[in-house]
Amino acid sequence: MTDFDEKDYEDFVSIAFAVQCLLENKSIEPDFAKPNQRFSFPNQSPIFEALIRAAMAGDIECRGCFADVRLDLPALEGDIEQEDVVQSCSAWRARGDIRLGCGQEAEFSIIPPDAWWYEGAIWEQSALWIGTQDKFENRRKNLKVERTVPSPPDRPYDFEQILCFLEVKFRLSELKRWARVRSRDADYLKPLNERGAGMKPTENYAAIIAHLEELLKTSVEWVSWMDVWHDVRHLFRRPEEDEKREQPHKKMEKYLAKHKPDLLEKVRDRIQNVRRRAR
Repeated sequence: MTDFDEKDYEDFVSIAFAVQCLLENKSIEPDFAKPNQRFSFPNQSPIFEALIRAAMAGDIECRGCFADVRLDLPALEGDIEQEDVVQSCSAWRARGDIRLGCGQEAEFSIIPPDAWWYEGAIWEQSALWIGTQDKFENRRKNLKVERTVPSPPDRPYDFEQILCFLEVKFRLSELKRWARVRSRDADYLKPLNERGAGMKPTENYAAIIAHLEELLKTSVEWVSWMDVWHDVRHLFRRPEEDEKREQPHKKMEKYLAKHKPDLLEKVRDRIQNVRRRAR
């Protein structure tokens, strides 16, 4: 655990306020600059995902309060499927009483970038769910979860307890630097139209290519092409329409094969079932 000096409070900004500033293209400031701000969730916002991915890569330092939280959720046993996570996040956003108990450390600490996972982020609550729970078992033993509601709900779901970081904040200077770089590179994310000839692609493949390249810089591995699709679907104009097809990723594969064959091969090398067939 890395100690966090509360004297640095003004040098940090919460996930919620950071996302709001980026969405509104406003100067990023500490939270106290705009108290009592209410937020609405930006479904599948590329800005939000890009910000969280940057933090997971260690490009932006995060701090938060380590906590063990008891929730009123559908069962989250074993591996959490994508649709369960989405449902859980939606429930937390919609209900104020979904948090039934909480035990948290008294001090804030720096969050290791590899400790949590994007699918568990709940940005309005500035909370991040921990994916590598086994690394935190010793710290968890020191937490006592106490009830935070007068009484359990009349018709509760199964009670679940998750490890997370609450009141998560980004280091302001690093966030501003990241935002400047992202803004400077914005021209690169415009739709490709090589040599200015022919029809423009129907999708923003420059953004999709940039996102895949960033993912490949990490240790990411996929089980199938559908896993790759889920990592980039938010960048497509109408992903719901694409998903009416049996293999919505085929359009992307075809484009990469024609315009970015080297990138296509790098992606294939990270897909387990493709590697198995190749052998």
